[in-house]
Amino acid sequence: MTQIDVDPDFLKYNPGSPGAVERGCTCPQAENNFGRGRSKNGVVEPSFATDPDCPIHGFDVLLKMLEKNNEDGSELEPAG
Repeated sequence: MTQIDVDPDFLKYNPGSPGAVERGCTCPQAENNFGRGRSKNGVVEPSFATDPDCPIHGFDVLLKMLEKNNEDGSELEPAG
């Protein structure tokens, strides 16, 4: 089993949070409750809307992390 190494900014700064925005995040701020997560039925949950082109949380970042971690060709599985 291969554990996935993740870019530190990807985990440290939630989408739309002030810290992420300072580092170039383009994910929706208000929709993500400014990094606290989206609200569903009045309850804030740890789910986020992301901008696919975000330099911290976007698809290119995810693909690079997966490619980096799959250099040995092994099957990827979530860390945990």
